[in-house]
Amino acid sequence: MRYKLPKRITKILISLPESGMGYQQVDFHLTTGKIIKNVTVLNCEELDFDEGFDTTLIEKATIHV
Repeated sequence: MRYKLPKRITKILISLPESGMGYQQVDFHLTTGKIIKNVTVLNCEELDFDEGFDTTLIEKATIHV
């Protein structure tokens, strides 16, 4: 499924490098303390994720290494 990321997260991702042409592999740190690793984000604004996902819980985003 694809989810639109909040603008505050898009702004963070714009400042981070791409993993490939038009996408980033990202780790999301949630307000619940959970970390969701290696998620594909397209064009800094669309989250490609198989499960249900509440994007309002994203506290921080970092590039997956």
